[in-house]
Amino acid sequence: MLSTDSHDGFVVSGSEYSVNEDRDRFSGLFKFIRAAYEREKPIVGICFGCQALAVALGGVVGLNPSRQFRFGVDELKFLNDMNEKVGVVEKNVRLVESHGECVIECPPGAVLLAYSESTAVEMFSLGSHVLGLQGHPELSRNTVEKEFLKVHLEDGNLQEYQVQRFSEEMRGYEPSESIRQLIKEALHKRVGFQNL
Repeated sequence: MLSTDSHDGFVVSGSEYSVNEDRDRFSGLFKFIRAAYEREKPIVGICFGCQALAVALGGVVGLNPSRQFRFGVDELKFLNDMNEKVGVVEKNVRLVESHGECVIECPPGAVLLAYSESTAVEMFSLGSHVLGLQGHPELSRNTVEKEFLKVHLEDGNLQEYQVQRFSEEMRGYEPSESIRQLIKEALHKRVGFQNL
């Protein structure tokens, strides 16, 4: 098993699995997250990773409120000018969403940073070194339109009649540079999450 002392920080990425349905499969990951948290190692969770952080640290993950798979683009709404407090300078931050489950309750002591129309917890922080993001700031538009769309159609997460809505949401989409920078800053512990 990977040691928390082997690296300066960690990123837990997306997955096709469920943190709820596959808890036994990920029990080691949850244990690792708790150990990294206790050692105050920077750790960022993206999509499934955000959900894994929440579950490992005492939060709750459940089905999307719509009970449908969410695949498209949502605009983040930051709480109380939170974007300025964490250094996000873009006014309309949009992220790709690709999930059937989401964080329903943040872990105890966590700070809700942003939400969207489809997801109540888009971004949260815990302590000075944990950042969870439900959306996908790491994905390029090309990857989403070419690879993810194909996979979701094949898996039945998306139906042909929903492709037009997806294409409209993707129009003009570019990954948020501010969010990408925030992730880098979080991994270097240069964001004052504990003061929010």
